[in-house]
Amino acid sequence: MAKVGLVWFDQDFRLADNPSLIKASVECDQLICVVCFNPQNLLPNRYGLTGFSANRLKFLKESLRDLDQNLRHYGQQLLMAHEPPLKLLIDLINRYQVCKVYRQRSFGYYENRVWQDLQQRVSQLTVEVSDAHTLFDSQQLTDVLNHFPKHFTQFRHQVEALRVNAPLSLPEKIPGPPLLEEGDAFNNTKLFQDENNQTLETGFVGGETPARLHLRAYFSGHLPNQI
Repeated sequence: MAKVGLVWFDQDFRLADNPSLIKASVECDQLICVVCFNPQNLLPNRYGLTGFSANRLKFLKESLRDLDQNLRHYGQQLLMAHEPPLKLLIDLINRYQVCKVYRQRSFGYYENRVWQDLQQRVSQLTVEVSDAHTLFDSQQLTDVLNHFPKHFTQFRHQVEALRVNAPLSLPEKIPGPPLLEEGDAFNNTKLFQDENNQTLETGFVGGETPARLHLRAYFSGHLPNQI
């Protein structure tokens, strides 16, 4: 039986330097690449504020669209759902016999609560956690945290000796998804279809591809040499 893995895209919508995706691509025969947008994020809180401004929502949509296009170059696709993440994860794991979930380390209370609840409900599930958006990984900092200094200078001296890992390259290949059941709520065109359709000009475009182009344009010009 094919080993099915699930890669959970939460904060890092890129293929390069993505340890979770790269490890899953090596270990699994089939992969489900999924992102979940919780509709509760668009509801106002008791102060009348929402978790997403119009600019942030636009940037997120652009980032997800670019991620989906990049995955399709590998014969994959991004499954996007508009529902609470815990319900979605349990449903996918049970229906597609997922044996391992790959995710990036999160420090948010609510995000970690989802994973705690998931592992309580699906006890046989293995969850692989990677450090992807920090300068050092958690294992490198074990000794520092166990002997945490009282002053910043002492802390700086400790971490200056640590090796910064080189960025990971794009995966050579990504396994395709299992045969998805017809009627699954993974219609990319439905995500955000009624949410804030106004056109905004922010000067920035979301996604890994525009980010690489922006960096290349910046560092090929004269601006980095200016003081």
